[in-house]
Amino acid sequence: MDGAESRECRKHRRWPPKKRWAYLPIAIAIFAALTSIRRCSGSFAVQALRRGLAKRPLKATRPTLSSAKVDSRSFLRQKLQGMQEEELKDLLRQRGQPDYGEKDDLVQRLVSKAMSRPMKRPPKDAGPSRSLAPQRRAPRRAQQAAQAAEDGSDAEELPGRPVAATHVERQKEEPPDSKPEDVMTWIDGRLKFSKMLEEERPGKTVKALNADAEVKLQHYFGTFPEMKETLRTQQVHSVKECLLRRGRCLIADEMGLGKTLTSLVVAQIYSEEWPLLVVAPAGVVKNWVKEVQKWLPHMVSDVMELSSSVASTRRKDIQEAWVNKLIFVVSYDQARVQPALTRRPDGSPYKVVILDEAHYIKTSDSQRTEVLLPACRDARRCILLTGTPVLNHAGETWTLMSALDPTLPPFESFCKRYCKFKPQVGDDGIETLVPHGVERSEELHKVFHSFTVRQKKSEVLTNLTAKKKFKIDFSEAINGKWKQQVMGLKIAVGKSKSARMKQSLPVRIFAKTAEAKAGPVTEYVQSILERSDTDRKIVVFGHHLVMLDRLEKMCQKIGRKYIRIDGKVPKHRRQGIIDKFQEEPDIQVALAGMKACGHGISFTAASLVIFAELHWVPASLLQAEDRVHRHGQEHDVEIVYCVAEGQPFMDDSILKKVCEKEQIANLITDGKKLESAFSLLPKDQATSPTSS
Repeated sequence: MDGAESRECRKHRRWPPKKRWAYLPIAIAIFAALTSIRRCSGSFAVQALRRGLAKRPLKATRPTLSSAKVDSRSFLRQKLQGMQEEELKDLLRQRGQPDYGEKDDLVQRLVSKAMSRPMKRPPKDAGPSRSLAPQRRAPRRAQQAAQAAEDGSDAEELPGRPVAATHVERQKEEPPDSKPEDVMTWIDGRLKFSKMLEEERPGKTVKALNADAEVKLQHYFGTFPEMKETLRTQQVHSVKECLLRRGRCLIADEMGLGKTLTSLVVAQIYSEEWPLLVVAPAGVVKNWVKEVQKWLPHMVSDVMELSSSVASTRRKDIQEAWVNKLIFVVSYDQARVQPALTRRPDGSPYKVVILDEAHYIKTSDSQRTEVLLPACRDARRCILLTGTPVLNHAGETWTLMSALDPTLPPFESFCKRYCKFKPQVGDDGIETLVPHGVERSEELHKVFHSFTVRQKKSEVLTNLTAKKKFKIDFSEAINGKWKQQVMGLKIAVGKSKSARMKQSLPVRIFAKTAEAKAGPVTEYVQSILERSDTDRKIVVFGHHLVMLDRLEKMCQKIGRKYIRIDGKVPKHRRQGIIDKFQEEPDIQVALAGMKACGHGISFTAASLVIFAELHWVPASLLQAEDRVHRHGQEHDVEIVYCVAEGQPFMDDSILKKVCEKEQIANLITDGKKLESAFSLLPKDQATSPTSS
C-alpha cells in the first residue's frame, strides 16, 4: 500500500482493503462470547436461586420455582424428583394449580408449566396472571425469587381467584388456597341457607326473611299496580325468590319464561340504589333498551346504550350521561375492551347489576370474567340471568356463584371437590389435567340451589304449545366420495406424530361432515318449501358457512324470500332483520347461525325448526330450540335434527357427548339424573340419492 492510499484510509477511518479479512476471526470470537453469556444467564439464575434456598433449612423455607427459562427439561425434572412430595404440592398451590395425584403427576405438571411459552401481557386493570410461563426478563425475576427465598417470603404475588386490579387488596388478604376445613365451613353455611329457604316457602312457617320479601313485593305492586296484572304467576314467584336472597341471585328459569321482565322488576324494587348497569351480549343490547322502554315507560329518557357503535360516536356525552341517566346497557365485548364502563366516573361500583346470558363468564380465567367479576362482587344487588348455567362441567358454576358470594373458595379447591379430571394435550405437546364431569352432584345441587331460582316450562306453562322432535339420518344419501375423504383424513392423522394434529381431528371431521351433509340437507329443505300445502315459516340452524351458503343459493334459485344471520352480520343490525322475519308474511325462511342466533331473540313466527348440523354443547341446541318454542308461540313446533350416523362421520360421537353433558347439567340444576332428550329422538331415514 503506498503512502497516498494509507493516508486516504486514515482520513475516512476505514480498514485497509487488503487487511479487512484479518479481523474476521476477532468478530466471530466476540459474537460467540456474547451468545455464550446469553445462554448461560438462565443457568446462573437457577444456581443463584438454589444457593438462596440452601442458606435456610427446607422446613423453614417455602420452596419457590424459578420462572427463569430452563434450558434442559430433563435437568428440571431431575431436580424436582429430588424434592419431597409436600414441597411439590406447595409449589403447585403457590401457582394456583391442582395439588393432587402421584409424585410423577406433580412433577409433570410443574415441568409443563415452567417450560410453556410466555403469555401475552395482561391488561393494566387485570389481576395477576395465573400462568407459570417465564416472562421476558427471566434473570431478574430469578434474582427476585432468590432474594425472596433468603427473606422467607415470595417474590411473586400468589394467584388466587381471577379478579381485576380493584380486588388486589382483597386478594392479598386471602390465603393462596383454602384449607379443607375452610371449604367445608363455607359449604355447611350454604347448605344451611338452602335448607332455610325451603322452610320459607309459602304454606310453611313464615319467618322474618319471607315477611320482608312479602312487604317489598306488596309495596312495589302498590306503587305500580299495572305490573301486578302484567306479571305472570311464575314471574311473581321468581321475583319473590330473588327478594328472599336479598337481590343477589341467579335466575335460571328455562328459556321463554320471561327472565328479562323478572330481573327488571327486582332491580326496580331496589331503585333507590340505582343507577343500574345491564351487561348483555352485543346482539341483544338494543333489545334490552326496547324492553326497558316497554316495561318501564316512565324511564324512557333515563336509559342509555353503551355498545361499541354508540360509545365511539358519543364518547364526549358519556360523562354527562352518567350524571343524568339511571340505566346503562353495555355489551360483554365493550365491557372487556373498556373496563371503565363497569364503574361509575368516580371509580365507585354500580350498586345494582344485571348480567344477561351470564354463562358468558363461565371461564374462570378469561379477560371478560376478570373484568366483570369485581363489578358483580362489589354491587349490593346482582342478578344473573341464564337458562343454561351448566354447559360442559361442574367447574363452570364457580364463576356464577363467585359473582354472588365473594367468600367462595378458590377455583382450584372448588374443582378438586366437585369435578373429575381428564388428561389433555396442549399446544406444546404437554399433557395436563383439565376438569370435566361432576363429583358429589347431590351436595353441589344443594349448594347451587342456595343461589338459584329455577323453573321449567313443563311445570309452569299449561297453555304452551306442543313440541315434537325427531332426527333424520342422511348417511345413505351422502355421496361416497365424502366418506373416502373423511377416512383418508383419519388415516393421515393416525400416521402423524403431532399431538396437536391428533387433538384437532374431531373438529376437522366435524367440518367435513358439514360439507358432506350440505347437499342432502339442502334437497330436503327444498322439498319442504316446494310443497303446495306448506306456507309456514321455517328456521334452519347451521354452524359452518358452507352449509348456510348452500341453503342460501337454494332459496335464491327457487325464488323464496329469506333472511340470513351469521357471524358476518353486524350485531347491531341483527334485531332489525329478525323483526322483518317476524312481521313480514312473505319471508318464509330464516337461515341462522347457531352462535349468532342462539340466545336473546325470538322466532315465534316460525313453527318448523331444522338443525342442519349438530353442536358439541347441548345448551346451544336447547337455546336454539327455544328461540321458536317459547311464550307467544301459537302453533305446535316441529324440530328436525339432520344427522349422518355411523362411521366415518362425527354425529354419533357428538350426540353421545351431548347426552353426557345434558345429564351433568340435570344433576346440578335439577338434582336428579334425567334421560337426555337427545337420546330419545325418533329416527327417520333419508334415502334420496344426491350427486353433491
